Amino acid sequence: MHPLLRDVHTHLIPNVDEGSRSLSESTWMARTLSDLGVRTVHLTPHQFRMGNDYPNDLIEEHTRHLSDHFRREGLDLELHPGAEYLLGERLLHALKRAEPLLTFAHGSPDHADPCVLVEIPLREPIVAVDRTALLFRQRGLLPVMAHPERVVALASDPARVLGWVEHGWRLQLDLLALVGAYGREAERLARLYLGEGLYDFVGSDLHRSSQIPMVERAHQEFRRLVNTPREAHERL
Repeated sequence: MHPLLRDVHTHLIPNVDEGSRSLSESTWMARTLSDLGVRTVHLTPHQFRMGNDYPNDLIEEHTRHLSDHFRREGLDLELHPGAEYLLGERLLHALKRAEPLLTFAHGSPDHADPCVLVEIPLREPIVAVDRTALLFRQRGLLPVMAHPERVVALASDPARVLGWVEHGWRLQLDLLALVGAYGREAERLARLYLGEGLYDFVGSDLHRSSQIPMVERAHQEFRRLVNTPREAHERL
C-alpha cells in the first residue's frame, strides 16, 4: 500500500481540541484528503494534553457521526477512531494500569500489531522515552512517535532518533514538515529521516482548512522525494 493512501494523524473531529472548528470545515478538509487519493483517515484528537481526557467511546461516537456525514456528502473515506497521546505522567499511569488505549493495526492481516500514536513534548527536555517504549511492549502495543522531526532537541543530534527506533518506537512523518510549515530545521530532519527510510507512517496532522494548500504541496513533494534515489539524500 502506498503510504499516502492512509493518513494516520488528523484533527478532523470538530470542537474537541484546537483542530476543526465546525462540521463544514471538517468536510472541506476531508474532501481535500479524498481528492489527494487518501482512502483511510485516522481521527486523532489530543489526549492527556490541554485538559483532554476523553473516554474512548466518545471518540468512537464522533467517528461514527463523521463517517455517516461524509458518506452523505459523497466522500468515500474509511475513518478510524484514534488519539494523539501526550507522553507524560498521565500516559505512563494509563500504561501501568492497563487502561484501554485507542489503537490502529499495522502489518499483514495474519499478523497485525496494535499501534498507539504518541506525541513527545517538542520543546521540553526529553525524558522517559525508552521507559515508555518498554511499557508499551509489555502491554503488547507498538508505540508510534508523531512528528519526531519537530522535536527541537534532535536538530543538534539527529542520530538520537536511531536509539529510539532500536527501543521499539516507530516513526510518523508530519507531511507539512516537508514544505517548511514548522521551520527549516524540521524540514531538514524530515527530509533526512525520509531519505534514510526511518518512517513507517505518514500523516498530515491536519488541523485547519487554512492548511489545505500546504497539504496539497506536501503530497506532491512526498511523491517526488520517494522517487528520488536514496543516494541523493543526506545521510546520518
